[in-house]
Amino acid sequence: MGAFGGFILTKDGRALQTKAQAGAQLNFTRVAVGNGDLNGQSISDLHALISEKMSLTINKFKTMPDYQAVVGAKLSNQNVVTGFYFKEWGIFAQDPDVGEILYCYANSGSGAEYIAAGGGSDVIEKQIDCIVIIANVSNVSATINTSLTYITLDQIGVSGGVASLDANGQVPDTQIPAITDVKIGNRTISDAMAPTGDTGLITTLFGWLANMIKAITGKSSWRTAPATTLEAANTHMNRTDNPHAVTAAQIGAANILAQMLTVDGAGSGLDADLFDGLNSLAFMQDYAYINYWASNDANTAVKSGAYKFQSGSLNTPTNDWCTILTVAADTNRIIQIAQPWNAGNFLYWRRNNAGVWTAWAKIWTADSDGAGSGLDSDLLDGLNSGNASGNIPISNGTKNVNLQADLVDGMHFRENAGVPQYSVDGGVTWKDMGKFWDKYKTPILYNALPALSTTGSWVTLFSVTGEGFLSHAYLRPDSSGYVNGVKVIVDGVEIYSLDSTGANLSVSYNYGIATIEHLIANNTFAPVGVSISGAVFQSVGSAVPFVDTSSSNAKSGILLDKPYPFSSSVQLQVKLAVGAPSLTLQGANVGGVMI
Repeated sequence: MGAFGGFILTKDGRALQTKAQAGAQLNFTRVAVGNGDLNGQSISDLHALISEKMSLTINKFKTMPDYQAVVGAKLSNQNVVTGFYFKEWGIFAQDPDVGEILYCYANSGSGAEYIAAGGGSDVIEKQIDCIVIIANVSNVSATINTSLTYITLDQIGVSGGVASLDANGQVPDTQIPAITDVKIGNRTISDAMAPTGDTGLITTLFGWLANMIKAITGKSSWRTAPATTLEAANTHMNRTDNPHAVTAAQIGAANILAQMLTVDGAGSGLDADLFDGLNSLAFMQDYAYINYWASNDANTAVKSGAYKFQSGSLNTPTNDWCTILTVAADTNRIIQIAQPWNAGNFLYWRRNNAGVWTAWAKIWTADSDGAGSGLDSDLLDGLNSGNASGNIPISNGTKNVNLQADLVDGMHFRENAGVPQYSVDGGVTWKDMGKFWDKYKTPILYNALPALSTTGSWVTLFSVTGEGFLSHAYLRPDSSGYVNGVKVIVDGVEIYSLDSTGANLSVSYNYGIATIEHLIANNTFAPVGVSISGAVFQSVGSAVPFVDTSSSNAKSGILLDKPYPFSSSVQLQVKLAVGAPSLTLQGANVGGVMI
């Protein structure tokens, strides 16, 4: 709805108001709406709407303080043929001298609301109210069509108005008058209908109660007094003095027995089938007393009791004839103990935990102990003592050939026809190792090398390619000279490198070189100035034990503290002292075992 900005009295409206203040009747007759534009016209001069489209019947009129009144009507597009813009509206009143006049007028201009034609998708129905000035007029009214009157908000929930509704669409209790017997009125019930539920009309509920009372009393009507009261009946039932004077002869033992037989058996409720109040299922059952277990499967014997199984039984210790005792705490905690009939005095046991059976385990007893019992108490890590293969060796005067004392680093060694051999597969396959070279009588390679003349550089004197164990290396000079370095290289790695740059080592017919480690280890010679961490070369005479005495020319060499394995090559290198005369070596060699 557009913004109209309030109503303005016309000249005709002010004239009528003056007459009303003088005592004339001020009666509003109707409301009209239209789509007219003022175009500069004066509202006070208007006698009608500029372009009236609808005339609306007044459905609301109420006087207010400050000489004002509310006039309202219902606006609907139900009967609108052609849509229009709701730009103007006015309130009409009856002038006792002139007739109907335009009392007041308002126009929204460009902010008008569009009223669509009826019968379409836009349905418009609204209450439009306006406040008009009535001045100090006591005799004011409006012509109202009561069929179109709406209830206003200020009429809801007040005295003289209408009741309101709560969130559930119901009238609140505070607005409902008290219900009395007079307002309820008389109701007639019937005791002929049996109850069919717990919900119903008040008359129906009372009728169901009457039907139950009639059933309890046994009378034809719920209103008829009963033969006795419940209190009296209860007192009679509790009497123990035989109020009816019934004799034993009247009852008869046969009659009592006949009646008991009608309820005899399991589930009868009599303690005759119980033991100390417990059912027979509370005790161990003897399922093996008459027949073998029907399924012949130990996994199905899950109730506490004794079972017996035939040959070919399933899930028993030996799948043969046996007796099994089952102890079940519940369906998920079961223990079984079994005794196979054809397996001696052996007992087995297993358990079921949450549906999973463990394997059968033998229970060791005095009858099942001893050699061959399978018990490890006479074994050490599962092995017997003795001198046979697979036994733990003992000293009993017999040579133990399985002691494996001939192993070195997991390999076997032996001599075969004077040739040393080794085996890595426990003696199944043997390989020749070659012969050990005597550390003093190793063949000398005469004139194998030229004279050394380049000083201060390492020169390879001897090289062996192959696989084996190195035990020593020799040098044999053919002339006097000086060297200050000797080196042994195994598989490309220097295992001994003796280098002295400050003190030259004299090499002549009667002097050689040796490892400091060997000399000190054997306590045979302690050269002056020897340092283990920084080897210093010194002259060594022919008195040392590793000098070959079979020749007039002494040979000196490097003797290793233990056989040193090599897999590809061995080299012997020497460095001539700087400024020393040239040195001719008669021979150089390495010794050990070739595989």
